[in-house]
Amino acid sequence: MPKQTEQELSQEIEFYGRKLAALLQHLKAPEKIKLAWAALLPKMTIKQISQLLDVLEARYLDEQTSHIDKALQQEIAQVVEKFAKQRKINNQKLISAIEKIKGADLF
Repeated sequence: MPKQTEQELSQEIEFYGRKLAALLQHLKAPEKIKLAWAALLPKMTIKQISQLLDVLEARYLDEQTSHIDKALQQEIAQVVEKFAKQRKINNQKLISAIEKIKGADLF
């Protein structure tokens, strides 16, 4: 990996700072936790900060999409219930058809 210039490193740090600020602002976490993460930053390497951002971003995305997950679960439950009802109806029709065949004098 090529060595970063001072300007590139400065831009990367600025990007991480903005991303971290946005994530901490919108993340549903106690203020004490947010302050603790911010206090650790000066002691962290760029790689550690990047990893922290990945974790915070994943947590943020989980929070933002949790309602979608619940909606999908409900939709799937409705489809499964509808399928089960239709299967029961089809089974009853099949049994009825078999009974008619058994009762018919085919020969």
